[in-house]
Amino acid sequence: EFDAVILPELDSLLTRQSGHCVADVKEIGEPPEALTRYLNHRSWHFLTKDWQRAFGEQAAGNMTESLCLMYVAMTRARQALHVVIQPPKKNDFELRTPSALLYHALRCTADPTDGGVTLHEHGDPSWHAGTRKETPTTAKEPPPQIAIQFRPVPTVPHRNQS
Repeated sequence: EFDAVILPELDSLLTRQSGHCVADVKEIGEPPEALTRYLNHRSWHFLTKDWQRAFGEQAAGNMTESLCLMYVAMTRARQALHVVIQPPKKNDFELRTPSALLYHALRCTADPTDGGVTLHEHGDPSWHAGTRKETPTTAKEPPPQIAIQFRPVPTVPHRNQS
């Protein structure tokens, strides 16, 4: 756990293509029955039902993994969680991004397209005021000086030089 966690750049897609192939696995732990290259989700309707299931299961697994990773990152903050996002271009903020998911889950009402705006805040904003440690007033010894000398780099002859 950490006092503060900063999550930047949560404005990209939640999931991405994972690898260049999809395996048709009927049971977990069993070897795949077939393998095919990855296709964009817009092309899945051309596939057989078995391949649509395989592609859907891979997509669902990728989404679960992404959400679990985001959950772990968010729950490591003891005092403060800062999520930094770019203002979106879509006013309705319907993008499939972690930041849009958080925006809707927290029922934010501020316009997400405005820059420099805090969309959601909860808790004590000055939690860190009591965490400063007093520095002792006694004078510390200066660090020892260390002399570092570099050897000259030998010249290397270059091609086509006369």
